[in-house]
Amino acid sequence: MSIEDAPLELTEQQAEFLLGFYYKTERLVQSSAAIAIVTAIARETVLGGACRISHKEFGRRTGACRRSIDTAIKTAKRAGLIDRIGTTDGGVAIYRACLDSERAAHGLA
Repeated sequence: MSIEDAPLELTEQQAEFLLGFYYKTERLVQSSAAIAIVTAIARETVLGGACRISHKEFGRRTGACRRSIDTAIKTAKRAGLIDRIGTTDGGVAIYRACLDSERAAHGLA
């Protein structure tokens, strides 16, 4: 699913929460591709519980090559921003943003 396919239906509380998570991401990772990927994963996690966007789609959205996407995801995982929780039947990795402590602080848990 492309970001253009789904309207951004966030409450004000969810939007403020994601903005705070974005600032945290920006402090922890320096790569623009990593920031874009973590932001997309966080958005999908808040809206649907997990992110099933392929690495190819991440590359299309960020304009980065496969190796840069892989490096960005490894960096985000090392920083504790995302976790890989499984794989779809089609082989797409399923990621979830590590939002639990932040959700509780914003009353979204």
